[in-house]
Amino acid sequence: MSSQLLTSPVSHAAPAPPRLEVGIYRFHLRFAEPLTLPPFWGSTIRGLLGHALRQVHCVTGKPSCLDCPVKTACNYHWLFDTPELQENLLDVANGAPRPFVLNVPPPADKRHFRAGEALQLGFTLFGRALSYLPAIIPALNQMGHLGLGNHRSRFDLSRVERIWMPASNLYQPIPINGVPAQKARPINVPAAPPSVRVELLTPMRLRHKGSAIGPAHFNTRLLFANILRRNSLLSWYFSGRKHQADFRHLLALSEEMEMRHAKLRMYRWQRYSGRQHRMLQMNGLIGSFELHGAALKTLWPYLYLGLWTHAGKGTSLGLGRYRLLPATHLPGGEM
Repeated sequence: MSSQLLTSPVSHAAPAPPRLEVGIYRFHLRFAEPLTLPPFWGSTIRGLLGHALRQVHCVTGKPSCLDCPVKTACNYHWLFDTPELQENLLDVANGAPRPFVLNVPPPADKRHFRAGEALQLGFTLFGRALSYLPAIIPALNQMGHLGLGNHRSRFDLSRVERIWMPASNLYQPIPINGVPAQKARPINVPAAPPSVRVELLTPMRLRHKGSAIGPAHFNTRLLFANILRRNSLLSWYFSGRKHQADFRHLLALSEEMEMRHAKLRMYRWQRYSGRQHRMLQMNGLIGSFELHGAALKTLWPYLYLGLWTHAGKGTSLGLGRYRLLPATHLPGGEM
């Protein structure tokens, strides 16, 4: 991704980061039958969620949303086919970001479940998209009736919880039926550390000039070009705040950062696209690296917000999830 995607010069003063508000949820799915999921199962969950949303909320029965006369009032349309805004934020045509990300475990984590076992599915909604939670919960119940995986293992939505504040570990139960109005919580950014270790937990799909970025071509500019753009678009679309910053200057700063101890590899996998009726290559980077240098202080807020927004393509599948640790490998440091 080049700097041409990020062109809104203002000043070289350190800008306030985009303001993002989120709702962070955890759905407990208890299986009535044994289940085996693929090594990375975010696409399986999202595909079934989209199918269930259409079944529950589509009022026309049309095979496509393209010419639907009521799509502007449709929950599926806003969640899975988010419409473009009339104004361009970054002086180019922007793909609308989806208002949610799945929080799923790294590939090859637990994927075999016995009857009676539960799977915890993390789900983050951004800003005004919290109003769609009452539409998502019935779709999850419908997913349970349809069944998950190749053998269509059925499940019940046994519990829904919401985290009290971003970066806390306090989850509170919320009703499955009659969901009360939800209020988005702001992400408060802590002080920047002098250096940080970034661990890519799920494949991060970065592209440049139409090509996937592998370990040999990964660099700090490509990473922050994506993070800056994504955070700004999410803030604009779902919090109504147009982020003003000298993006060229921020990208120049990202090039000054030193990347050390990079241990990255390409995770190769593919998924079936129901829309395109074909298999898609979804290869992405996993591994870790460290960031050092004075520029980290300025760019830290964007990197920290990415803990919730993820980075790269396919974030609504759960791709591009990472965590931040002290670069010195001291204990007790997950951020």
